[in-house]
Amino acid sequence: MDADEFLGVFFDRLEKQFNVHSRRLLSDYFGGRVVHQITSKECQHVTQREENFFVLSLEVKGKRDIIESLNLFIAEDILDGDNKYHCEKCDRKVAASKGCCVAQLPNTLLIHLKRFDFDVESFTRMKVNDPCGFPLTLDMRPFTKDHLARAKDEDLDAESGADTHATTTTELEGTQPSQGNGDCMYHLVGVVVHSGTAES
Repeated sequence: MDADEFLGVFFDRLEKQFNVHSRRLLSDYFGGRVVHQITSKECQHVTQREENFFVLSLEVKGKRDIIESLNLFIAEDILDGDNKYHCEKCDRKVAASKGCCVAQLPNTLLIHLKRFDFDVESFTRMKVNDPCGFPLTLDMRPFTKDHLARAKDEDLDAESGADTHATTTTELEGTQPSQGNGDCMYHLVGVVVHSGTAES
């Protein structure tokens, strides 16, 4: 059992021991939400599904730092060709983009670096020992739903030749997005380092 698995079991046991009021404490301190979005490129429909999280899991294989890992986390996949998305409202297959981002940030952000991988050739669990840096201060704003939606709107305005000065000025004056408990800046307070192999 690694640190992430242990934390999951620990939180689960705590929730079972707590009363209803106390259970909310875990969500208040550590709870956040991610949103999975599928945006059609052939119609105006967007499908969204939100999911609660206590820990944000990031890929670190081949990533220089967790900023690259977070950029991969929010990267969009294109659904096209044989992999087109079935739009229920249009009742037809459409080309679409599929992505994930943070809908609500927690007060305390727990990040799990995925250090274990499965080797399909040897059918064994392998430890990923690639170095992956992390800053002492992390701005999560670029990975939030609000920020990404504003960036898309500005790109569309720029393509259509609209004046984006007012939008940009408003964003710079704001101190935080409308979502989340508190602002988007996090300061590092602890690191757990796994020592050993994938099996122990």
